[in-house]
Amino acid sequence: MHDDNHDLYKQIVENSEEGIWIIDEQGVTTFVNDKTAAMFGYSVEEMLGKDIFYFMFQDEVELARVKMKRRKSGIKEVHDFVFRTKTGKKVWTCIAASPIHDKNGKFIGALGMVNNISARRRSEIFLEAQSKVFNLLVLGAPVNEVLMEVTNAIEYLIDDVMVSILLLDEEGKRLWTGAAPGLPQEYNEAINGAPIGAKVGSCGTSAFEKKQIIVTDIQTDPLWEDYLELANKHNLRSCWSSPIFSKDKKVLGTFAVYSHNVRAPHEFELQLIKDATAASALSIEHLRILENLKKTRDNATFLSEARMELSSSLDAEKVLMKIPELIVSHFADWCLLCQFDQHGNLVTTAAAAIDSKRKLIGQLHNYKPDLEAPEGLPRSIRTRESFLYQELNPEQLQPGVDGWPDVGTKDPKILKIMSELGMKSYIAVPILIRGKAVGGLLIASSGIHRLYKNEDLKLANELARSCASAIDNTNLYRESQQAIAAREVVISVASHEFRTPLTILRGRIDLLAMILPLKPSAHSE
Repeated sequence: MHDDNHDLYKQIVENSEEGIWIIDEQGVTTFVNDKTAAMFGYSVEEMLGKDIFYFMFQDEVELARVKMKRRKSGIKEVHDFVFRTKTGKKVWTCIAASPIHDKNGKFIGALGMVNNISARRRSEIFLEAQSKVFNLLVLGAPVNEVLMEVTNAIEYLIDDVMVSILLLDEEGKRLWTGAAPGLPQEYNEAINGAPIGAKVGSCGTSAFEKKQIIVTDIQTDPLWEDYLELANKHNLRSCWSSPIFSKDKKVLGTFAVYSHNVRAPHEFELQLIKDATAASALSIEHLRILENLKKTRDNATFLSEARMELSSSLDAEKVLMKIPELIVSHFADWCLLCQFDQHGNLVTTAAAAIDSKRKLIGQLHNYKPDLEAPEGLPRSIRTRESFLYQELNPEQLQPGVDGWPDVGTKDPKILKIMSELGMKSYIAVPILIRGKAVGGLLIASSGIHRLYKNEDLKLANELARSCASAIDNTNLYRESQQAIAAREVVISVASHEFRTPLTILRGRIDLLAMILPLKPSAHSE
């Protein structure tokens, strides 16, 4: 009968859907069933004789000691606890823990009925992260702060990974870092602004092809050929990237998971990535709406303040100097104002640049755009139209097949200065007064951090109209002052000429009065 009971108990333990774990009073494992061993990735034999703390992360040990004291005090309880598997991964459990006493009531260990609740706990943690994201969106937090909540959650839920969220620019050409706290800063800087396309790593290809790209081994995958050296430098071995779509299926960016190990994602990891990508899409769309509204307000405020500033003086020289300075303060790294001189030559009359480029910009005061140039500011002035040169490469600052670069001059000295200033993107806009081009503005960005868009072109056009009005006002004021001065000269001369004969006539009358005394009248007699 005893053997029958033993066999029965053995079958119950072995077939239990719960893990069974028994430790002695020192916390050493004395029994585990197959379910517990499998849950932690060990064999039963590997777990026996090991201290319970061996299966924990260091930051969980203190809590476990508190729980052990409660068992010794005879307290039963059910609680959640995260353990470390054989491969170092997290496994979330729910433990029904009970103290074990001998027949004399002495504490001799504890029994734990262990359930794997990892799937449930992952969902709870991710929901908590989503809640934080929504709160941050309501508070108007910056985009990187919002997206970092998503990356941090996934890095916690998936062991030994680094998460990156990249944002695709509105032109759909380049990816920019949104949040990547786990990746090395040097790596983030190297890929920031990278173009999308076929064979541009996992993220560039994912955004280009609009599909999930799973690279399990960066070393051997052709998509990483151009970035292999960079990946090796930072020991990146696998990268799974998913496109982030807007509601209308437009690519907003990419969600990528990197690992130092060669591996493919597990099923639960793919589900987490899917959920995180959806949360990222919602966040990015919301933030872009807010950013566009803010930019619209900022541009309107800038235009209003610029108009007030330009109308605050009728001194032509002061107004001309203000124009490039206002532009640089808002949306340029450097700017030139060119006008026609009295001989009909197009010359630079004012220039401004950010602090780091002020010395260089001073060397462009002698720049004279060639009106024969097919591109750049000469083209804009000649056609009386604005042009956007969104992204230039270094070759476009060199003479092309027709002998002309794309910046309106062949002068090698000027081209060298422009190259040193940086001319990655620029806008050429004419200044028109009553339909006639009197000059133009060259508004430049020195790097890919600011590639001009159509909305910037519209802003430049509005500003050019305000500049034209200010210049026209100063010209009219100067002409009116010249007219007033001319009038004063005419009046002065005419007055002098009119007063001169009267003086002579009065003198002659006085002389006659002295020579010819008046005769007495009859009445005086």
